[in-house]
Amino acid sequence: MMNNRTTELRIAYLLLLVSAVCFIVHFLFFRHSFPPVNIDEASFFSPAQSLSKKGVLASDIHKSFLPGSATYTFWMPPLYILLLGGVFEVFGSTVIMAKILSLALSIASVVMLLSLAKNKFEKIAAAALFLLCPFIIITSAFIRVEALAIFLTVLAIVAVNKKWSVLLLGVIAGLSVMTHPLMLACGAGLGLTALRRGFKPLIFFTLSFLIIISPYIWYIMQDVELFKDQMSLQFLRKSKAKLFDVKPMYLLQSVPMVLLALFCLYKVKVANEFRLFLAFSIVLALAIVLKSNEFNYQVYLVPYVIAAVVLAMQERKELKLFRWGIPFLLYGFFAVVLLSKLMKYQFRTDASYKELVANLESDKSWNGKHIYETGGPDVATHLLMREQDVERGIPVPMELPQDWFTKYDYVIDVKENISSGDNSNETDTMRPWINWKQTSFTTSDSAYTLTRYNR
Repeated sequence: MMNNRTTELRIAYLLLLVSAVCFIVHFLFFRHSFPPVNIDEASFFSPAQSLSKKGVLASDIHKSFLPGSATYTFWMPPLYILLLGGVFEVFGSTVIMAKILSLALSIASVVMLLSLAKNKFEKIAAAALFLLCPFIIITSAFIRVEALAIFLTVLAIVAVNKKWSVLLLGVIAGLSVMTHPLMLACGAGLGLTALRRGFKPLIFFTLSFLIIISPYIWYIMQDVELFKDQMSLQFLRKSKAKLFDVKPMYLLQSVPMVLLALFCLYKVKVANEFRLFLAFSIVLALAIVLKSNEFNYQVYLVPYVIAAVVLAMQERKELKLFRWGIPFLLYGFFAVVLLSKLMKYQFRTDASYKELVANLESDKSWNGKHIYETGGPDVATHLLMREQDVERGIPVPMELPQDWFTKYDYVIDVKENISSGDNSNETDTMRPWINWKQTSFTTSDSAYTLTRYNR
């Protein structure tokens, strides 16, 4: 028996080592290319930078396309932007610090996840699964809200598992709602947990929840109509995605791991409150994820899935199916998805993207100009970092401003020459800058071409 346990631990440590290497190598060499940088990073970078430098939660990056964005940021709940702005205030508004924040939140999440496990083997398994998951790997270097959302989801899972007070559950639910609309599933799960504890606990949960979100409500009340305008554009984009229009690959990357988690929860006969929270939250989150049908939203399901697997490992440890079979199956699933994504992005490292940035630095003719940037991968974050006046459109089809020629005198157009299958490059049917003076640069591997148009 001792030899069997020793062998198990050695194999588990080996898998954890593989996971950790993949996680670290991605951040060191693939953080700008897996996936290619898109406009989302600039959309979050800009208001955080504005908060740090001007003390205003606003953004100029979409000022001609998103109503009132130069005054208020209403298109996304503000918690991540507030946190990123605080990091910028202390360490400076740089791309690397923004990515380190996502990395730190991801590491904090996996450390916190270990508290669910009762022995070394389960802890190693949980960490190995988390660090190899391609959705987590992408999130760990993405300047987006998901890293904070995963941290709060894991915090909620631990809180329910450890039976924290309803006051703390209300705090976590409030912070979740202030992070991303998809976190409504987590907040609802916490609310259901409070309700199961009784009417009085539900009241205390609701009070703490309302106290936490009250600053956000106050912020919205500053201009309710503008809040509706900005949010309506968000919902317009998401409403176009129908549940039955989900791409097969998106389904294959979401549904199998959820079914595996629900199977584990079905087979576990104890921890009823915890099981119900996990089952309710993951089903609701899956419905929202499939309805949204957006890149990497599968990551919102991962903490629930790993928690369900760990719970089954604990309660059915006498069966090899739950001690070894299901963890191996999930590990293999993550490995296959990771490999397929690497193949889709052609194993391209950050070298090409760094060439684009180096070219921008070599010729600073953009300095002091009113810049419009289009195409992809996106380089707006590097221009923002240098405090340039740069704008981009939003993911909702909109025409260029009627006064376009009076707004911009410099255009940066980046094109991907080698298709990676899934990218968020913009396509412009109107190109009023096409006859301006232009210079082009193509990376040494011919992957990208950056064209400057100077009026």
